[in-house]
Amino acid sequence: MAKVQLARSRSATKSLPRTGAGGLATEAAAGLVVFAFDHDEVHAVLAHTLAHPGPSPALLRTVGFERTQELADPEDGHIWPWRLERP
Repeated sequence: MAKVQLARSRSATKSLPRTGAGGLATEAAAGLVVFAFDHDEVHAVLAHTLAHPGPSPALLRTVGFERTQELADPEDGHIWPWRLERP
């Protein structure tokens, strides 16, 4: 099966204001996942975070992503790739 790259998106939780109410980043990430899976050719959504615990990995786990391995990126250093398969 050929891989189709529909689009690439880069989001940063650091750009979201901390309101104390919570849920804004989770809602945004879940919305991006729904948008991606609205396209039949998308079979999985991929994400990368820096390889350390923090809000970004926690957010991805909340939305349903699973960490696959640890990689060395020439720009960012050690990163964790994440994957969410189409339900």
